[in-house]
Parts: sequence; structure tokens; C-alpha cells
Amino acid sequence: AVLLCADAVDTAALTNLLTVAGSAHVAAVVAVQSEAEVEQALAAGALIWGIASPAGRLDLAQIATLTAALPPRKTIIALEEISTPGEYAALRGKVDAVLVGNGILDMPDVRATLAKLSR
Repeated sequence: AVLLCADAVDTAALTNLLTVAGSAHVAAVVAVQSEAEVEQALAAGALIWGIASPAGRLDLAQIATLTAALPPRKTIIALEEISTPGEYAALRGKVDAVLVGNGILDMPDVRATLAKLSR
């Protein structure tokens, strides 16, 4: 997979990068931080979305706003690390994948913690 940041290029360049990634059979995740970037990525044909926060930390309100702007049946990844089971619970049903942070990985029984998350 490759991560393409919508804010780093214009729509034409993003479209081209998505085409190149697809022709190489590489999944392209388009990172967005705002509704304007969502519109740009939609115009470029993005299929896999990564929602990142400008503040660099998990922002549940921003994720809710941006996921509401996406069409159904898109793959959505929360790109800021989750560090508690509560954060995972808040994201469940809103995104398809999360990044697991050290708050979870440093727990005494990581396997049990991850099992609890998946229930």
C-alpha cells in the first residue's frame, strides 16, 4: 500500500498518482484532514480513505464529520493511533481499520486486550 496525502498535491496529480498505484497493483490510501480534501480525493477517484488529524492526535469529532462526507462502501482508516479500548469502542462502526498505539501494545496481556477490542 501507499499513503497519498491529499493536501500535498492538486487534484490532477492525485488522480495521476492513484492511476499509477492502481496500474502497479498497489492499494492507495488517500489521507484527508478536511472536507475540502475529501472533495478533492472524491474527484480524484479515491477508494481507500485515511482520516488524519491536523493536530496529530485522535479527534473523534473530526472523524465523524469526515466519514459523514464520504459515500457508502468506502474503506476508511483512522490514521491517528488509538491507545485505549475506549477510543476503539468510539470508532467501531465508523471506520474499517485503526492504528494501534503503544497504550495498548504496552499492556501486560496484549493478546487479551486485542481480543476484547474485537468483540
